[in-house]
Amino acid sequence: MKRRLDKEMIIAFAVISLMVAVGIIFFLLFILDIEINNNNMAEVIGSYSGLSSSIWLILLCRNC
Repeated sequence: MKRRLDKEMIIAFAVISLMVAVGIIFFLLFILDIEINNNNMAEVIGSYSGLSSSIWLILLCRNC
């Protein structure tokens, strides 16, 4: 039986998606040997935002 989405589950999914997105971004930066500097900071932040929101959406949709 699936639980309904409540406030605690939504917040938990948000925290999980943010942590997974950080791990993925830093893993890719390490593997591809990309240095973070002022020139590509906006690209990293944009990628992080898109990735974390996509993970959050997937988690929420799978548990509706």
